[in-house]
Amino acid sequence: MKIKDTIIVINSSNRVDRMVVQEKFPDDIIKWVVAVPEDQFESYDEVPMFRDHVIPIPSDVAGFLPSQRQWVMEHFTKEGYKYIWLMDDDLTFFKRKTKKDKLVLRKSKEKHITDMFETMRKHLDEVPIVGISTRLGNNRITDDYDEINRVTRCYAINTEVFAEVGAVFNPFEPFVAEDFHMALCFLNAGHKTRILHTYAQEDIGSNADGGCSEYRTAEVQKKTSFWMAENHPEVSVKGKYSKGAWGLQELKDGRNYRVDVIVGWKKAYKPKKKRATTGGLNSFFKK
Repeated sequence: MKIKDTIIVINSSNRVDRMVVQEKFPDDIIKWVVAVPEDQFESYDEVPMFRDHVIPIPSDVAGFLPSQRQWVMEHFTKEGYKYIWLMDDDLTFFKRKTKKDKLVLRKSKEKHITDMFETMRKHLDEVPIVGISTRLGNNRITDDYDEINRVTRCYAINTEVFAEVGAVFNPFEPFVAEDFHMALCFLNAGHKTRILHTYAQEDIGSNADGGCSEYRTAEVQKKTSFWMAENHPEVSVKGKYSKGAWGLQELKDGRNYRVDVIVGWKKAYKPKKKRATTGGLNSFFKK
């Protein structure tokens, strides 16, 4: 089945030698492109697997992922696509199966990717923003999907509803919570998010070279966190100790302290009120 009203757009930067997300994409199901900064176009275009798929992002677009995603949404909406599926460039995919009465994840083969594409498209008929579950936490939901929750790294958006909601991925730059921000804006506007759990996705490595790791620092994380709390009542700020990057203060045991957010997803959903169906012309026609 050829899905003509949907396009997959993979934003990538300085990862031409390490992109893996497209490796098992079947041919001729959904059009997919790799959107890269204009000054990196030639390096991607020289690679045979990308040659017919890479597109340049204009140099006047800021060199940050949120601005690039905003450009992608506006550009491909003008191209006439009803759904735009955004993906990070460092993902691997899994298919959920039942083994000995337990749910397990197995790496996806091409036939599973085809099934995932077609399943995603069906769900988009019902919900305007649909994502693929992360591998971490996938087993917490035993149903095929859940709703009113976060989408991240791999999700598709209805372009008409995107225009109706009016939110942007880049409220300021650099900004590092574009996925959370957009999902919250959809929920605030009365549109559910949906996360498919029959599949899962996982990034190769947190804070790998390239992509948002080029500008994601503890200070940027802190600024973003406080902005999110100020602009979304469902978000609160917390301090977090962890091993790894983005630490505001490195302790003797190797832990870092940084600022992060807690999101009350269910509180964010503001369902639209149904219009009254009694009185006026409805009463007249019932007589």
